[in-house]
Amino acid sequence: MPKRALIAIASLALLGAACVSTPKPEVDYGVGARFVPFVVDSTDDMGQGDAVAFSADGSPYIAYFGYPAIVKEGDIAIPRPFGSPAVPGVMLSTSSTDGIWQRGAVNTTEPDLTATGVSVPFGPVLTPALDLAPANSNGTAVVVADDGTVHVAWVMGAGVYHASTKLGGSSVVNQVFDFGSTVDQAGPIGRPGITLDGDGNPWIAFTVDSSTGQQVHVTHPNGDNWVDQLAATTAPCNGCASPQPTGIGVIGGVPVVVYADPSANAVTSAVLDGSTWAPVPVADEASGLGLSFAAAGDVAYAAYFTGAGSVDVATFKDGAWSTTPVHAAADPDPSAVGSSAAGTAVAVDSAATTFVAWEDGGIQLASGSATTSFALVDLGHTVTSGEDPALAASDAGVALSWYESDQQNQMIGFWGDLQDVLVAQPSPSLTISQGPPPTAECGKDKKVVLSEVAKATAFEVACLVAPAGQPFTLTFDNEDAGVTHNVAIYTDSSSVDNLFSGDIFAGVSTVDYKVPALDAGTYFFKCDVHANMTGAFAVVQGAK
Repeated sequence: MPKRALIAIASLALLGAACVSTPKPEVDYGVGARFVPFVVDSTDDMGQGDAVAFSADGSPYIAYFGYPAIVKEGDIAIPRPFGSPAVPGVMLSTSSTDGIWQRGAVNTTEPDLTATGVSVPFGPVLTPALDLAPANSNGTAVVVADDGTVHVAWVMGAGVYHASTKLGGSSVVNQVFDFGSTVDQAGPIGRPGITLDGDGNPWIAFTVDSSTGQQVHVTHPNGDNWVDQLAATTAPCNGCASPQPTGIGVIGGVPVVVYADPSANAVTSAVLDGSTWAPVPVADEASGLGLSFAAAGDVAYAAYFTGAGSVDVATFKDGAWSTTPVHAAADPDPSAVGSSAAGTAVAVDSAATTFVAWEDGGIQLASGSATTSFALVDLGHTVTSGEDPALAASDAGVALSWYESDQQNQMIGFWGDLQDVLVAQPSPSLTISQGPPPTAECGKDKKVVLSEVAKATAFEVACLVAPAGQPFTLTFDNEDAGVTHNVAIYTDSSSVDNLFSGDIFAGVSTVDYKVPALDAGTYFFKCDVHANMTGAFAVVQGAK
């Protein structure tokens, strides 16, 4: 993996949420290939239906759904940082040139924050009562044009949607397909695929249930309108699996669509020939569950569960398909839909090595040649509760993104030979306080303590002490890069009666708060942005 991409992506911390700081230590991973995982987004339930793509300069872009967090009994919910995209929403994040993740969205329920001067990355379209929930959504797809324009497709409710945007710009969202009736559960519309033609125009493919069988649609813009073409129709099939993901790419200048045909227990493709789509068989006796697709030059690749206890990859070259077994894998549940359905992912790097990922007791990854054999890649323990794998490859290397279901986090990992390249330590886990520290000893020695540090979404000092009856200066060092914090003082942990609120600011930075005189007593301090950051504040007569 080239140094340029790794340094841009990982030389500073890839923030694990809007609430994880930049670790200062560096780690030399030595000689040989390594898998380095990072948390991309963790505040609330982030990462279902994710997709990943590289830009021309090697920056990763990740599209995913964001939902309100599911808080387990006894846990404390972490509030969303001010200015973050609201949930539910169609999220989009990328790594900036200095290695900091910028978390934005293309479509959210967020209220208009223009008057406050808050700018959410990618300028999301704000939709009141956005019809997006885990039950009625079915995945995203993302591709980045050479000029930096990002195209995202997704399924929510009864429609297929497309958004185009740029970092620093505003999103434009269009519904490109309407199912025509209310959809409360994912399934009638399969997960979409997206690609760009030679002119940079997006083409979106997806499969839809109908009374005459499953219909494979391809839609693309024509001026101000979107043209919807029917690329294929499968035979009616009672009891068959719902529409699977549909892949699309431009191979040799010609659009190619790959889809599962449950009525024939086969995987099939369709190639645009003039104005019609010509069918080209891919594989017989294959369920095609969890299908994924990638294109590299004049070659296309499709990975899928066979339904016979394995994952296969098919290669399209010179107008014909050939298949190669990848690895044994448990057959997924054919009745599962949306985020519950197991998936695969496929990508090819600049050395023509093929990577295939799939769900089987967590995320599995294998690499090899699509015409010979594959070997498992050691990903470590970070992927054991992973779902929804997505892969991308370029000269920058290989990126694997996934949804970490236990912590409800969007994750990404980079695979490559990291020899001679120093990368930051993986982002630390969030530290959740269970309440303020005991107050009995706080201030008992009458020693003034008026310096606080925020690091990894936690206060380092649990007891602050100030002299009674006189103004004082509280120095606050926010070491969480790009993350907003403050220190506010309240009469008690109910946080109802505020005595002082310091300005909220982003790290890395230090601010001296000028606090007016307070009466002697034991109070409570916290960060107004993050409810888990708390401590005891003692105001003591005669403190020095």
